[in-house]
Amino acid sequence: MQNKTRELPFKSALVMQTGFWQPAYIIEQDVKGNSVVFLPDIPDTTKGHLLLVSQDQVKMIPSLTANQLDDKLKKMGKGLLIEQHIKM
Repeated sequence: MQNKTRELPFKSALVMQTGFWQPAYIIEQDVKGNSVVFLPDIPDTTKGHLLLVSQDQVKMIPSLTANQLDDKLKKMGKGLLIEQHIKM
């Protein structure tokens, strides 16, 4: 049996929280752009916090899949700015 990585069914984003951008997964969005987001703990990304946020608190990262974000977070964020060119 092959060791397959499960594809995470979320979108990657940054969420503004208390003046800082925090990496997050978009779980659900409504038509107004409001979102249910999961803020993963680092480096254990299976634990974290769930928030409901407004559209102005979210910056999507279309160039980064959820699996790529998960990989970077497990490495304590290394590569988000330089390799992925995340703009804040």
